[in-house]
Amino acid sequence: MRKRHILFFVLLCAVFAAFAQKNSCCTKNYETASYLTCFGPDSLHQQEEYLASIEWLRNDTIAKDYLRYYQIAADWIMLGQKDSAILYLNRFIDCSPDDRIIFADKRWIPLSSDSAKWTPIVKRVEEAYVACLDSVTHKDLALELFYLGIEDQLYRAYRGVLMQFPDSSEYSAIDDEMYDRFVRTKEIYSEYGFPTISMVGKHASTQAFLLLQHSPYIRKYYKLIKRAYLNGEIDPVQYAMVTDRLLTEDGKPQLYGTQAIKSTRTEKYFPDQYIIWPIKDFANVNQRRAEMGFTSTVEENAKRLDAIIPEEYYAGKVPMRYVGRDKVRIWLPKKCR
Repeated sequence: MRKRHILFFVLLCAVFAAFAQKNSCCTKNYETASYLTCFGPDSLHQQEEYLASIEWLRNDTIAKDYLRYYQIAADWIMLGQKDSAILYLNRFIDCSPDDRIIFADKRWIPLSSDSAKWTPIVKRVEEAYVACLDSVTHKDLALELFYLGIEDQLYRAYRGVLMQFPDSSEYSAIDDEMYDRFVRTKEIYSEYGFPTISMVGKHASTQAFLLLQHSPYIRKYYKLIKRAYLNGEIDPVQYAMVTDRLLTEDGKPQLYGTQAIKSTRTEKYFPDQYIIWPIKDFANVNQRRAEMGFTSTVEENAKRLDAIIPEEYYAGKVPMRYVGRDKVRIWLPKKCR
């Protein structure tokens, strides 16, 4: 009888723990989300009204908790109150679905220089991320790609939204960091091949793809990407994007409509506008996109890229012959030649 009671108690605890975990606000979505969690400062913070911002955020009943906590932490750090900032950063980590913004935001430099305060924050973020990796074979590599991905997106996403634009003195450092990132990307691909989903998880694999997509090594490692795609070890959308990038580098029409161009030649006919790079068999591009897992049409993607689709594409008059200039081959609509 006693054993039955003990067994019942153990089962009850297990059910309660599962229920609590399911309903916990701390659910990281690194392995499921396809977007960056990135948000800018509120208007009061921008006006340096930090105490007013804190008061307003504390009474806000609309914004998600992790958004409020992050902004309150930012207000406190600007007021020089490190302990209060740490308190709210921890609350942010408790319920944020994605903690990467912490490592991109310049406002935390006063904390990152204080190892006693910063190290526990870093440890919490890393542990929360690694906890998302169930059965991967290379967790250390996944964590490295986690950080490399943040560096890669630093000026492509984070700093723009955070309104933390680089000044002239930072550009040489940015170039050096980019070069180091290129070198490390090449080393990773040479040592491991393409970091697949089973190796490092979906999030880190995506970062590996982005690092290659933004590097000069696409041609060198494209076969690895293709092999991963054929083995179901990469998101098909990512394979489509890197395929389009390689085709455009070769001056050939793309297949999925993911790439856009703006040059001195296109500017003559489309001032201050990007145009979608010419697409092979344009009439069926949206069908190909759907087959690869894209959830948007080429028209919707053009809008997202703030680019236009020349009318000639719909008339089936492209692709045309390429125009060579400075050893760079560019496909253009007829009227741009």
